[in-house]
Amino acid sequence: MKKAYLLYVLILSVFVSQAQSVWKNVQIGGAGFVTGIIPSKTDVNLKYARTDVGGAYRWDASANRWVPLLDWTSVDQLGYQGVESLAIDPQNNNVVYMLAGTDYFNNQKTAILKSTDRGANFTETIVTSQFKAHGNGMGRSNGERLAVDPNNSNVLFCGTRRDGLFKSTNGGSTWSKVSSFPVTATANDNGICFVIFDSASVSGGITQTIYAGVSRTGASNLYKSSDAGNTWTAVSGATINYMPQRAVLDSNRALLITYADKEGPWNASSGQIWKLSNAGILTNITPSGFSGSFGGIDVDPSNPQRLIASSMNTYMAQYTNAEGRIIYADRFFLSTNGGVSWRDLVGNSGINVLDNGCTWISGSSASIHWTGDIKFNPFNTNQASIISGNGIFTCDDLNASKTSWKFDAIGLEESVPLNLISIPGGALMSVIGDYDGFKHSDVSVYAPQYKPTMGTTSGLAYASGNTNKIVRLGEKMYYSNNQGTDWIQTSATLAGPRGTVALSYDGATILHCPESSSSLYRSTNNGASWTTVTGINFNTIAVSDAVTNNKFYAYNRGNGDLKVSTDGGATFNTASNVGAGGSSLIRTVPGYSGHLWIAKNSGGLIRSVDGGATFTAPSTTVSAASAIGIGKMKTGTSYPTIYIWGTVSGVTGVFRSVDQGSNWTRVNDDAHEYGGTGNGNFIVGDMNIYGRVYMSTVGRGIVYGDDIAESAAYYTIANRSTGLLMDGMSRTTQGSNAGQWNYSGSSAQQWSLEYSGNEVMIKNRATGLYIDGMSRIANPSVAGQWGYSGSEAQKWIQEDAGSGYFKFKNKATGMYLDGLGNAANGADLSQWSVSSSYNQQWSLNAVSGALLKLSANTESLEEQNFSVICSPNPFTSSFKIEINNYTEPIRVHIFDINGKNVESLQVSDPDQLSMGSTLGAGFYIVQIEGIGGNVLQSFKMIKKAR
Repeated sequence: MKKAYLLYVLILSVFVSQAQSVWKNVQIGGAGFVTGIIPSKTDVNLKYARTDVGGAYRWDASANRWVPLLDWTSVDQLGYQGVESLAIDPQNNNVVYMLAGTDYFNNQKTAILKSTDRGANFTETIVTSQFKAHGNGMGRSNGERLAVDPNNSNVLFCGTRRDGLFKSTNGGSTWSKVSSFPVTATANDNGICFVIFDSASVSGGITQTIYAGVSRTGASNLYKSSDAGNTWTAVSGATINYMPQRAVLDSNRALLITYADKEGPWNASSGQIWKLSNAGILTNITPSGFSGSFGGIDVDPSNPQRLIASSMNTYMAQYTNAEGRIIYADRFFLSTNGGVSWRDLVGNSGINVLDNGCTWISGSSASIHWTGDIKFNPFNTNQASIISGNGIFTCDDLNASKTSWKFDAIGLEESVPLNLISIPGGALMSVIGDYDGFKHSDVSVYAPQYKPTMGTTSGLAYASGNTNKIVRLGEKMYYSNNQGTDWIQTSATLAGPRGTVALSYDGATILHCPESSSSLYRSTNNGASWTTVTGINFNTIAVSDAVTNNKFYAYNRGNGDLKVSTDGGATFNTASNVGAGGSSLIRTVPGYSGHLWIAKNSGGLIRSVDGGATFTAPSTTVSAASAIGIGKMKTGTSYPTIYIWGTVSGVTGVFRSVDQGSNWTRVNDDAHEYGGTGNGNFIVGDMNIYGRVYMSTVGRGIVYGDDIAESAAYYTIANRSTGLLMDGMSRTTQGSNAGQWNYSGSSAQQWSLEYSGNEVMIKNRATGLYIDGMSRIANPSVAGQWGYSGSEAQKWIQEDAGSGYFKFKNKATGMYLDGLGNAANGADLSQWSVSSSYNQQWSLNAVSGALLKLSANTESLEEQNFSVICSPNPFTSSFKIEINNYTEPIRVHIFDINGKNVESLQVSDPDQLSMGSTLGAGFYIVQIEGIGGNVLQSFKMIKKAR
């Protein structure tokens, strides 16, 4: 069970050093197959998306982005990133269920995941012994197999791929097989592909009419129960020439079903759409003149005549991209008369595809394809969203003569990273499955895709001694002499596609091991010709020494041989045998000739300082390591930072060492495990930012962690309840504001956080004094400074309060730091009052580097005798700032959701300003500063799409 994981982290920190880190995605946007959209029918702001390998997401309407829900999955729960079905409890929008599991991970481990707080926390019911899911299997974009009785929250049904129909009567805690259902398995291993309740058919508080679709042709495939699932009969007359994909009930209780000849998403070619009336009458309502397969179907909840449907795996002209190329993909259909006739929303004129800031969409061959699901916005049915093999697209005006579909995958990071390099003094460059890769100069901003494109790209390398030289490898090979600004295709035919690639120190030699090949190939003329390398007869990842030119290494994980070449990769000889079973991706160390590190999986971690002749284990605490990376050294040390995904002192996660592997600090936590390092199996330290580490995932994109103590020199600490910033210079000693800090200067509001495990000392930037929880000097001149009665009194236990807030509990007294007030005399003068839980919670706002969280830093307007108004909010074009009774110069900053300053303005005589016209849709913080940088007021603003 994944409950109370924060407590688990605190307990472990006694034994394993734990850094305070923040984890995010390198911004790519989409790139993976979204298999379903599940909106609430009663909450306008609630909807979910499920994916085949990248977990599930909830829509955050206030921030206009998707929020990942399954980042907590451990290596033993990796398969849960494949979400086969998702269901909202119709009677309680806070409750959501998922059927999760992937056939080829964790021995087919399958679970029903249940959350009662919209995905913030989950309980896990393992059902592997009864039935198994395959979130990345064929038919994965079919309808929801998991359904909650709309009249009884305790009752659920779950259709399975090969084990029949199951039922729960206790909210998903236990399950029993419905023996009366006539079909157990299907030849295509897709089984029961949807379950739908008819909420109007209720008796005794339980829904009576239920439909189930079965993924097969040639035999009955649509079934109905009229007695709450106790007995089932085939729907008479339903087509058996096609297999059902999805279905939806309209307000007249008619069932609309899409069909295709195959289960999808990529193998179907023909299909139909049918309507089954409540009276049992079947009508073929397939769009006239269209013979392709169908996937998605939805109905306006308030108008049964208004329908929307999508084809699936139909490649017809869809739109013309920014390069003038015609893109071929699926069609979408709208009916306003119950399916009697349909309008092809793509038609002859095509559609507009809007990238929504993710520039790779409009600049590539990305299409809206594999469209197995399409949904109306239940509260605005002129708007609809559709799934695709690369994300979600939304149309805001279905009635437009030429419809526009924006890429609606902000926050939905579902890609399969395969390789990554961080270039010293340069960019971060990646390669991923399906969509080449990206060059990031700022990981918080969407980046350009490589051009020319070639799809799945697996190989990537730069020359340590000539960092402008890059090579990337997929079906073809390209090299660049200017860090990817321009790419040149190698001219000679490759011995095989994809695989791995290496560059010599000076970049003059390329080594290529094709996918599944046991040979290594060498070129010294940028791929104009290739020769076979001597001494390599196994599939490998060759790496260059980071100092010595023409020296390469290759590890044979099959027999444990470490091979070395000193002639530019022409020949390799065995230097030593380090044992089989390690990771093929070994690392060399910048600035240190002959230094090698190998992650040996269950064999732990080993290193060499003599070019592979001998190896030692740097620490006995590392019992397992599956991936290793090198990053920028910490100030004051002389060796680059070592990162691993491994097990240290019994704890598995991402660790770093700044002393060549002697001691280790965990840099992720149980909330950020992502199922491990996935297909790419890499850990990469940033070569330009100490404390930043990147990690591959099975389908959650490229994630990275920043050390809080390193990502910003100082932080402000803002009270969650009052919005006031804690200040270390002076404090009012009388009246209702006795517990609130004054604002005497920006540096007085900034604090450094010094961590030791989960203990932190909070040091003021201006005074250099630590906050102390024991006593405070009462003299007015130093009224805001804490006294120092002992080192333990200066230590605080930092507790995560959720949603980016923290509580600080004094180690000596056990009292929490509180921002409201304290007693004005006597012994209690030294102690903060504990008046409410929110008043004890603080957000940490980075002053430099990446902002972790912005909160409203609102000073009391009664004391200031001025007012600030930002309106309108939300806004669509621009907003106005009106400042009354304030005549001093001000500066206005606008920060986006990632903490990036996207717009600033300085005004000498503030009156009324207009800002925000150049911003895209999204969530922003508007911060207004006075003289000296003191924050006068902050606002949370939302810009809506036009």
